[in-house]
Amino acid sequence: MEKNSITHFVGFITPLDQELFLDQWTQHYFRGEPEGAGAVQLHEKIKGNLKFKYISQHSFSKEDFSFSFLKDRNSGNFPERSVRVLMLGGYKPIETGKSLITGKNAIKIMFFFSQFRDDNEAYKIMIQNASFTAYHPFYENCIYEMILELTTDEAGLSSLMEKLGKDAPENAVYRKCRIPHSVA
Repeated sequence: MEKNSITHFVGFITPLDQELFLDQWTQHYFRGEPEGAGAVQLHEKIKGNLKFKYISQHSFSKEDFSFSFLKDRNSGNFPERSVRVLMLGGYKPIETGKSLITGKNAIKIMFFFSQFRDDNEAYKIMIQNASFTAYHPFYENCIYEMILELTTDEAGLSSLMEKLGKDAPENAVYRKCRIPHSVA
């Protein structure tokens, strides 16, 4: 993740399975999007207490990003299905750790901090031993004070959840969804 970028996080609350959700998501979010509009990742919750079943990340370089308001008064929710959409805001990566774990064994954990103290001892230990990206708000209206994205393996999962889960009650384990090539 480039430090000179903005990542917009979007949360989706829905009972839909991945196939139905992907169909609705691609139709709703990618109609008329210019090609190369930014890197997009979609993640599905495996476990955790975060209310979002899916989270998408839309990353842009600061130079390529242009903020625009919605042109219509329609809700951001998917009208065709029961999907509630919540814009979490635009965040900038402020710290990144080494990519220690990659491939099929990699598990992504996201911690959402409403309040964050960077003197937190678990945070300092985690920085030394995990692959991570820490995001701080780029805009004032972001929902969370910090989003921490960690990549670990099955062995490190429970330890990180235990250490950081106390300070970030909103957390979940996500796996990356395959996005159809026509939109990715």
